[in-house]
Amino acid sequence: MALWLAVGEGRRVWYDGCYGMFHRGEKEEIRRRVVLLKDCKQKLELEYPCPWVYKIIGRDQEELRAAIAEIVQARECLVSLSNSSSGGKYLCLDVELVVVSAEDRECQYCAFKEHPAVVMVL
Repeated sequence: MALWLAVGEGRRVWYDGCYGMFHRGEKEEIRRRVVLLKDCKQKLELEYPCPWVYKIIGRDQEELRAAIAEIVQARECLVSLSNSSSGGKYLCLDVELVVVSAEDRECQYCAFKEHPAVVMVL
């Protein structure tokens, strides 16, 4: 089964690791799945501490790595190159670290999202 994730008012789509890429005829299926995701009221139940992976999207790998180091500080994390756009304008780094609570997970997300080197966080 393909992974679909709606981002920002249903205009952008993450589909099987490709951001904004989908085949002709899949638009209605995307809309249907976006509606399903929006209607889902289920809360994520996790046992903390647990490993969590953030996908950090930006334009420059060195700037992204510096941003990650600045945000996670002394925490142990694994950073790996995940993907890059076909034109090479954007790239994605996976950041795996252990979060100790839902608040910690959200705090890390917000810190990544607010950094100027980061275009998007998934």
